Amino acid sequence: MKRAVLMIVPLLVILSLSACSGDVYSLAYTASGDGTNPNALVENSGQFLVTDDLNVVVRLNKHNDDVEVEARFYLPEDVPLGDPLKITASKDVGTVVLGLDYETRPDQTTDWPRGTYKVDIFVDGEKSETISFKVG
Repeated sequence: MKRAVLMIVPLLVILSLSACSGDVYSLAYTASGDGTNPNALVENSGQFLVTDDLNVVVRLNKHNDDVEVEARFYLPEDVPLGDPLKITASKDVGTVVLGLDYETRPDQTTDWPRGTYKVDIFVDGEKSETISFKVG
């Protein structure tokens, strides 16, 4: 009987730890406004102007450890748009804003290219969601 209990306890620990890893991510949405001022961001239903900063807001559920949040933006042709954006959210952080400033667009002589973009959201290295949005 003791051997069965000893085997069950590690299994329960493994199951509880694996359940926690997927529960950190809550939701994500696109938002217009200055990404350096999260209070000024407005959810935009996936539509940006060609002169906007491209922001994604990631909401996290309660978590007991630091969590790495990453956003990978893609141009309409599925071409990566710059390097992945990463931030480590401490256990007291529930909302993260990751975005690309208008000034970082690939061609400084024109606005953001028009079309449908996408952003992949990763939490602790696992892909949590892909969001499509339009620019133009």
